Amino acid sequence: DLVSFKSKFGASLSSGRTFFLHRDPLAGMLKIGLDWTYIDLNYTTYKEPILEEDVDGNWIEDEVKVHAAEAGMHIGPSITVFPVNRLAVKAYFRYAPSYSAMYDTYNEEFSSGFGSYFVSGISANYGGIGLGIEQRWGSAKHRTLTTDLEDDDFGGASEQKEKFHLKGPRIFVAFSF
Repeated sequence: DLVSFKSKFGASLSSGRTFFLHRDPLAGMLKIGLDWTYIDLNYTTYKEPILEEDVDGNWIEDEVKVHAAEAGMHIGPSITVFPVNRLAVKAYFRYAPSYSAMYDTYNEEFSSGFGSYFVSGISANYGGIGLGIEQRWGSAKHRTLTTDLEDDDFGGASEQKEKFHLKGPRIFVAFSF
């Protein structure tokens, strides 16, 4: 079962470092490394308009609003080029296992599960500040535990499973310390 939304707003906070596999740059300016982003926090709001039929048979427009959050880490190879003093240009590919959670305000449902994502991108840093763009894609398998009080006097519980696919770019500002 595939569910798809378009994002309206998102923010993230990441921290990590690169472990270079050799001390001296190859050809005087190229270093190969292993990137480890040890904390990656993401928040996104999704809004989708929907049409509903009211009790009188009239169609009214409503809105589904979903809040999504993820916490995880990334690991993967990178190549960094140092063309001139203090300028570093990096290309990378990372695997990003994450805990993923969503809250649907329309249905008042909370779901969560494991997310398996991939991230690739490029960044350019000059001294301690940089700009970058990356593409993130993957999926998360969420479980929603619902309680149905109409099933019996004590209430019945059921579990729903959904698979969410994520794909999208992220433009970021980086600060290196």
